[in-house]
Amino acid sequence: MSKVDIQFHLDGAGIEEKDPNNMFDAPTYRPNSEIRGNVLVYPNQDLRCRKVVVQVMWHTSGRGTRFEDIIMEHTISEGNLVRGVPISADFSTVLPSEPWSFNGRYVSIVWGVNVKVDVPMGRDIEQKKNFILAPER
Repeated sequence: MSKVDIQFHLDGAGIEEKDPNNMFDAPTYRPNSEIRGNVLVYPNQDLRCRKVVVQVMWHTSGRGTRFEDIIMEHTISEGNLVRGVPISADFSTVLPSEPWSFNGRYVSIVWGVNVKVDVPMGRDIEQKKNFILAPER
């Protein structure tokens, strides 16, 4: 069992129905639209941590140097987590006009909402929910 369970709910003005050709099985947002949602962090045990943050970000994957940019970061909790006491937080931000999501042979651009539990002197606990940023076809 993990130390923390993390759940995501995404919605927003720019969300589109899932495209059957979408191999990521992720919701699609349009450039300059708003993404909003809710995260629920449920500690399964007492956990020493500095803070819990939610981020909207993109990164490259594949060959070469990894690039990333955090569009929005919001601290939803500071201090230790207590077993059985959930943390729920809403978030929202306007997405930029670019870079668009891309899945290439050598490099991909991946968008997502990331929740990070900052554990001192240890490995941070992270979970990410991907989405696609793309213009209308």
